[in-house]
Amino acid sequence: DIGYYVPRTGAIEAFARISAGDRLRAMAFRLEQGHDLRWRCTAVELGGPRRPQADDD
Repeated sequence: DIGYYVPRTGAIEAFARISAGDRLRAMAFRLEQGHDLRWRCTAVELGGPRRPQADDD
C-alpha cells in the first residue's frame, strides 16, 4: 500500500506499508523542493518491531 499527501506547494509526504507473510513494515518520508528546484528528502521514518531501549542507570 502506498500513498502521499501534499501539505503545501513544494512539499510531499509519502508512505509505504509492506507486508510479507505475517510481517508488516512501514516507511514514510518527506520531500521538499529547494530554491534551486531540486527535491531533497528532509525526513525519514521506518517502522517495524521496536527494539527495547537500554536503561540509563
